[in-house]
Amino acid sequence: MWQYQNQPIENLEQIPENVLGFIYRITNLIDNRIYIGRKALSSNRKATLTKKEKLLPENKRKRFKRVIKETDWKEYWGSSDELKSDIERLGKVNFKREILLFCTTKSDVSFFELHYQIKEDVLFTNSYNKNILGKFFKGKITIPK
Repeated sequence: MWQYQNQPIENLEQIPENVLGFIYRITNLIDNRIYIGRKALSSNRKATLTKKEKLLPENKRKRFKRVIKETDWKEYWGSSDELKSDIERLGKVNFKREILLFCTTKSDVSFFELHYQIKEDVLFTNSYNKNILGKFFKGKITIPK
């Protein structure tokens, strides 16, 4: 279960309106390793119209429709293979999932994920994060003296 400000979050009704996604921290309660990431609450994708849908007058000349669907955010445990392996090995009870911030735009989600990863110093601490933005990798960045 996700927590936000020490309160359990179990469904979309508990989340403020207009939220697109959130920034989260997963903490290993045994060794205090963390993982900082982001998760979208819904996906918005294009889908091809069915033959029946193409026959409707409002779909004349259309080939695609927009499909908005809730993501797997309730069961989500991050994208780190090492983290998922530890969760399987140690059990979910030994991990805490916290929502740090709700975001209303895609750019906010991207920016604040980066903000929290830098703030938590994930590349220089014992964290599950192996990179930031897919550009800066743990062990490849050196601290100037």
